[in-house]
Amino acid sequence: AGFGIGSALYAHGRGLDDTASRARAFAQAWHSLSTHA
Repeated sequence: AGFGIGSALYAHGRGLDDTASRARAFAQAWHSLSTHA
């Protein structure tokens, strides 16, 4: 089971900086959800 965020993080041709920024945003959102549950 997964969350289906793979294509939201990475797409062919997307740069490393953009992919890293997206990954950080997802991690921050996940952390925010888990600390408020």
